[in-house]
Amino acid sequence: MTYIPDSEHFKSFAGQLEKLIATYGTIANIDWNAHQKKQVEQLLTLEKRWRDALIRHRFGPWCYKKFIAFIQGEKRNILAARPYFRERQDVFAKHISKALKKGDGGSVDLYRFAINYQFIMFVMKLRTWPKKSPVTVLAEQIGQLRKDIVSLNLPLGIARARVFYSRTPKSHLSYMDEIQIAAEGMMAGIDKYSPERKGIVNTRTFRGTMIGRMVGNFIEAYSETLVHFYPVDKRKIYRANKLVRNFAAGVDYEKLAEGVNAVATKDSASAEDGGVIESHKTTGSEIADLLAAASTVSADSSLPTDPEAPEPITRFAAPEATRPDVQVEDRDAMSLMAKVEESLSVFEKKLLRLMGLRLNDVGG
Repeated sequence: MTYIPDSEHFKSFAGQLEKLIATYGTIANIDWNAHQKKQVEQLLTLEKRWRDALIRHRFGPWCYKKFIAFIQGEKRNILAARPYFRERQDVFAKHISKALKKGDGGSVDLYRFAINYQFIMFVMKLRTWPKKSPVTVLAEQIGQLRKDIVSLNLPLGIARARVFYSRTPKSHLSYMDEIQIAAEGMMAGIDKYSPERKGIVNTRTFRGTMIGRMVGNFIEAYSETLVHFYPVDKRKIYRANKLVRNFAAGVDYEKLAEGVNAVATKDSASAEDGGVIESHKTTGSEIADLLAAASTVSADSSLPTDPEAPEPITRFAAPEATRPDVQVEDRDAMSLMAKVEESLSVFEKKLLRLMGLRLNDVGG
């Protein structure tokens, strides 16, 4: 039986694709800066209207009191309220934090401060609001406009994710993970943007706020995948990375360790004793392990399912013979054997030696 493609489905797909291609000419003629500015101004206006509608509502004061109780009771940290307000840090520190410390008595003091979508979502979850209520209608409009702003700026988020992904060693975060992180940072930037002058939106500052949030999210998420070192080890790695470029034919870790120790001695020449702190010295095997660990950003030792995924950290583990735990176990075993040997008779000792020679002969 011959398979025949569904011509109706293909025709529908082609028609939709044709319509989208036809819109490119219209989209290209849009003044993106003006369109972006209009969107942000509309978002700020809708949030102010929603706040006024909530304050006029009979449940408005109750909602503000519930918010204060949430910050004081569940979060137990006034700084946890910062993501819910579209205000700058100095305004939060001087006024909002003081209102929150008052408890229920500070709810009225919060009325005048700009809120954002995070606060709106908190209030909407407190109770079931009527569909035709201004609080509900405005909240839906704000949510949709926020999505439109994210969609419009998604190419910016993808570009920032691509730049960060290309400039950092690979970790267990994939490219798509970083795009998602960029989208989350973009939404945080939209919620926290505050015009420099009241009511006047600057699109460059707005995009800068989003980029700052995205980069912060990148660094935070990426640092969670890193192998962390003590400061003294970081210093050794830093010194080794400056010297390792001198080994063009291949790294000799013993000579590299000598170079690291020489730099450490030179840096400590101003000390009273003129010597170097012992913990700053290193050995060939230690510096090899530190450099191997520093080149591995993922601490996940599980086997990768993706063929292109970075190799697990276990590949860079030190040789078993140099591991302290293995060395201790070997010494304990040899010490125990020596004690047992002391209790044997001369005949048994000679017999064991003969058996050992015989086994060596067989092994050879």
